[in-house]
Amino acid sequence: MKILITGATGTVGSDLSRELIENTDIPLVICTHKSDFLLQKQLQRANIELVKLDLRDKSAIDEVMQKYKPTHLLHLAWEGSARKASAAYNSEKSFEELNWEWLNISIKLLNSFIDAGGEYFIATGTAVEYGNQMDNCKEDMPVDSQYPYPKCKQAFLEVLKAAKITHGLKFLWLRLFYVVSMTSKAKTTIILQALQALKNKQDFETWINPETEFDFVLIDDIASIARELIQNKTEGVINIGTGHPTNVSNLIHTIFEKENLSELLHHNQPYRPKERVVADISKLKQEIGDFTFTDVSQVLTNKN
Repeated sequence: MKILITGATGTVGSDLSRELIENTDIPLVICTHKSDFLLQKQLQRANIELVKLDLRDKSAIDEVMQKYKPTHLLHLAWEGSARKASAAYNSEKSFEELNWEWLNISIKLLNSFIDAGGEYFIATGTAVEYGNQMDNCKEDMPVDSQYPYPKCKQAFLEVLKAAKITHGLKFLWLRLFYVVSMTSKAKTTIILQALQALKNKQDFETWINPETEFDFVLIDDIASIARELIQNKTEGVINIGTGHPTNVSNLIHTIFEKENLSELLHHNQPYRPKERVVADISKLKQEIGDFTFTDVSQVLTNKN
């Protein structure tokens, strides 16, 4: 077994790479377009290769695949945010154009992996794939989100399904619910925006419905679960969530109240429509058994 990893400097990628480095002895080929790779100081094993690679360069991808011949590919690189991608690649492309580009990059990466004899492809999806469906989101439910990011992710999932039929490829689709990371790299979710505002003692405005509930899952738990699923060679789509909803408005209020800064929090109207997005984790339990999830509410309210 040898795993090639893309996107190892991202929010999910950095934690999952660290998990594989610290808790397995699997040979790893870690690819990044950044020269100042964040994990370099943590590499303490001899069987890890760091490779600078621009995923927009198909010939470079082919060269790396043929050189290292990975059996597994953990593909975590995908610039879903136009702001993030612009900063990383000096791109002026729109959100729609960027997601279309990353869909095509991912397909080229997959083809190169197959041509090099690759066997097992792991990628991440998103709970937003479920679109307007609310509670108890199950892997076998139809998905139909109209947003560019989940729509392009869905398209790539269909390509993986086709590759399974045509090339015998095994694949794992980690469908992540609402990821919480305490690192400074992840400030895109409403919870982490609130934490940043609190840290800077700034006013924070939210239009979120008081009844909205999300399934928040800590990045450390995601990394641990993903490692186990990969080592078990689990196949297909797997929801990665806790299966338990958290009231978003109450959580934000508790975070500010704990610091005696409730006056900085402003609940504006009209509210957004009520949402309740919770993972059905029956399939996950079948694969890894019972897992003790970290209480995200406790972690967040103890953060500041």
